[in-house]
Amino acid sequence: MLIILRVVSRGERFFFFEAIRIKPGAFGSKGAAIMTSLVNYRGLEVPSSTFGAGGAAIAENFQILADWHPLSQWAQPGNPTASDDSTLNYYPGSLWLNSSTNELFLCFSSAPGAAVWQQVILAAQANEPNGYLGLNGDGVAEGILVGRTGTEAQLDAIVLNQGEWAFATDTKQPKVGDGVTLGGLPMVRIESNGAITVPDASGATVGEVRGGFATDLQAKRALATQVASGDESFIGSGYGNSSSGYRSFIGNGSDNTASGSYYSMIGNGGYNTATAFCSLIGTGRFNTASGICSVVVNGVSNHADGTYSSVINGSNNFASGSYATVLNGGHVESLGLCSTVLNGKNCVASGSYSTMINGAQAEAGGAVAAKSFQMALGCSTQNPDKIWQSWYSLSVQSSGTTATELTLDGNTPNVGTTEATSNRFVLVQGRAYFGTLKIVGKQSGSSNIAEFDAQIVASSGSSGSATLITISQNATNPNSWPTPTVQIGSGPTGFAGVLQVLCASPNTSTTIQWMCLFNCAEVTI
Repeated sequence: MLIILRVVSRGERFFFFEAIRIKPGAFGSKGAAIMTSLVNYRGLEVPSSTFGAGGAAIAENFQILADWHPLSQWAQPGNPTASDDSTLNYYPGSLWLNSSTNELFLCFSSAPGAAVWQQVILAAQANEPNGYLGLNGDGVAEGILVGRTGTEAQLDAIVLNQGEWAFATDTKQPKVGDGVTLGGLPMVRIESNGAITVPDASGATVGEVRGGFATDLQAKRALATQVASGDESFIGSGYGNSSSGYRSFIGNGSDNTASGSYYSMIGNGGYNTATAFCSLIGTGRFNTASGICSVVVNGVSNHADGTYSSVINGSNNFASGSYATVLNGGHVESLGLCSTVLNGKNCVASGSYSTMINGAQAEAGGAVAAKSFQMALGCSTQNPDKIWQSWYSLSVQSSGTTATELTLDGNTPNVGTTEATSNRFVLVQGRAYFGTLKIVGKQSGSSNIAEFDAQIVASSGSSGSATLITISQNATNPNSWPTPTVQIGSGPTGFAGVLQVLCASPNTSTTIQWMCLFNCAEVTI
């Protein structure tokens, strides 16, 4: 082959105009003296050996030409791959034009099986819908990053570059490129019912159907049912969570279940269950909020089962009564209506409105009638369930000379068949009560008042009725109202009796509101 060259710069730089193949022997022995045979150099045939200065110059210029402009492709339907390497005569500087997308690629490395090609962004493409920024005069990227758009089929015909994003106009699915997968990888899926999900690498939605307009960003699960299946429900992240209630919410964590009919919520943690309307668990493990509007803020194995009940912290605590509260502690129970345990271990607030401040293996209100108030303080761990301090409130309104019994709820006395069904001060068998009764009466429509104090002891054995001892009495009674009577009366079956405080008015025209506060120490005997 003979190459006609024209000098375009001083010295040894040449430029091709035309390549003309000359038949062997056309130049006779002189041609043979210049070039003996041809070999491949980067895709170009060059002399394998030369004779003389002229032959050497021709061979050198061939190699310089191949170095300047290695093999390129200008009409390929796809993008170059790592296999388009030096074995196919591609070298750094080779160009490749994808005729389907009009994208131009430049070869940076041509190692066999590991060729590196990168797309060349032309000035005309800057800030166009291809996911690339343009360069300003200083070579700094600037402009608005615009994603590629097209139908799902159009996007599936091309490979998106790494980090390049696109939007399918027909399916409304956003995608991101990895440089390998046709059409890119789905970022999220918008289902036909408006739900937003995170698909797997193939683009498929994993798990059972999500609820209408639900958001499920959880990518890992053990069961197909562990999804945001409730309408407008939400799962932010985590593993194996289930949000099945209407507008239920799980922020993160593992194996949590928010299944309340409406608005149940779990912030974080593991193996927590919120099953009731507006039930809430903040975090922790193995907690349950099953009461309407119940709350467990933190801890382990806590249960808020009563309506509007709450457990703030601790472990193995139960708030079972309506409006019951456990602030902290371990293995404590708040069972009564509006009962409260502030702290402790193995404590119980079982009476309605009872309060356990602190202690161990103690009970507040275990045998107190409904609507009582009891507070237990400083229970000793050395003498568990033996002694505690309590306060009880009784009241009644009298309007005649016949004495009326004060009750725990201020209503007509009801003996009842159990402690829970009686509104009287029920005395437990095998327990002694040491304390002070403070009785105050105020006349309706007047400033007249009277005060009576009594120190008493009421006790009973493990069976039989209670006995009462009055230690002392004091009175401030300027209007000479009848002195209240304190006595033991019959109680529900199985109890020692009831402590009765009886008050009366001086006449039928005088109405008096009576209140009694009983401050006592209770001792199991």
